[in-house]
Amino acid sequence: MTTSLQTRLATEWQALRLQGRRHGNLVTSTDLIKALALINMVMDHLGFFFFPDEPMWRAVGRIGVPVWLFLAGYARPSRMSLWLPAGGFFLLAVDVSLGRPLFPLNILFTIMLTRWVVQFIPVQRVLNDILLLMALPLFAVAAYFYSNLFLEYGTVGLLLGIWGRIMREAPDSWARRLFALLCLAVFLFLQQLVGEFKVFAYLVMCAGVTFTFGWLYVFQPRIYPASESWYGLAPVVRFLGRHTLGFYVWHLTLFTLLWAWLNPAEIKGFHWF
Repeated sequence: MTTSLQTRLATEWQALRLQGRRHGNLVTSTDLIKALALINMVMDHLGFFFFPDEPMWRAVGRIGVPVWLFLAGYARPSRMSLWLPAGGFFLLAVDVSLGRPLFPLNILFTIMLTRWVVQFIPVQRVLNDILLLMALPLFAVAAYFYSNLFLEYGTVGLLLGIWGRIMREAPDSWARRLFALLCLAVFLFLQQLVGEFKVFAYLVMCAGVTFTFGWLYVFQPRIYPASESWYGLAPVVRFLGRHTLGFYVWHLTLFTLLWAWLNPAEIKGFHWF
């Protein structure tokens, strides 16, 4: 069993390396949006760990959150890479070993659950039934605070993943546009309830998240032929966009260790929440 697991991990690692080289020196739309979302994510975590009294860090950081959850649903169904749960459990071990709460589980678990759940969503039925279309966002709001205790972003993560699948599989229609607007409203509403941002920080987040949703609405996998002339930025965008899982795991590990070193009094024994 151990040998088989090691073989699969090694095979998937090689596949990831080959996938990263598939488009050569050209930047794809996925590279670009993930690289920018990664920068937002780092700012969010800087605010969480080191600047908790400065909400602007987290407001700007939330701008990129919808990207990860949307893409989890937008991706075509396939066997999930073992590196995704490996990263999730590794970060979980880091948190528990430093006395941080077990729950909520990090966003990698939310992405895994989302990728599984969206397979069972009847896209056309959702779009053709106005009551069902409205019920999904309402359920996300109603169940959010309970689900967020156990998973980062809870039911909102599932909602954005469902939106991603709808955007991939359904043609443009008033129902698809309405669902996108409902997802945007739910995300902004709940982030304010949880984050309690000051007015200016909230307006910045609203503007940035609305831009992100607009970008995701028109998102299509494509290659930018002229990206080789992006003044040296193309290699950076490619590297960031094609190594997001590794960046997420290692930067969060580094931030957690640094936080523990700077705040030894905050380290507690094992606790669930």
